[in-house]
Amino acid sequence: MLYVNVALGALTAVANGAAAMMMIGDSQRSLAQVGEAALFALIGFALVVIGAIALAGRAPLPRALSWQASALAALLLFLTLWGATILLANPGQPFAVSWMVGILSALAIYLFFLVRRTVEAKRFESFRWPLLIACGVAIVVDLGVFARVGWF
Repeated sequence: MLYVNVALGALTAVANGAAAMMMIGDSQRSLAQVGEAALFALIGFALVVIGAIALAGRAPLPRALSWQASALAALLLFLTLWGATILLANPGQPFAVSWMVGILSALAIYLFFLVRRTVEAKRFESFRWPLLIACGVAIVVDLGVFARVGWF
């Protein structure tokens, strides 16, 4: 799972870092849009760094996985909020965004699996329902945004 998280972090950091760099020179992009991409890239970078620290033996694997689960939870939260703003925006507003349906849903399901595997059973019971609700909301937002803006 550590390697999966590192790969996911690297892809997130590279894709969003490149997007943020391209948006900096675009006069039609707001500072908020650049900040969103930079935030996603930062979370991806954190996943890579945490993985590198664990692979170097500087942090125990369970602790590194819990840190990565926290970073993925933050990514899921921010992506869900971003999707909700698109979903709840003015219906006549055009969108210059592409939505890859399933990415948010897959992240939600993977986060549930990761937390289930890294947290002890008794402690997981306190996380189960809030995590299931968060995953359900993320999946609904994912499908709703896809229905609204389509696949570009």
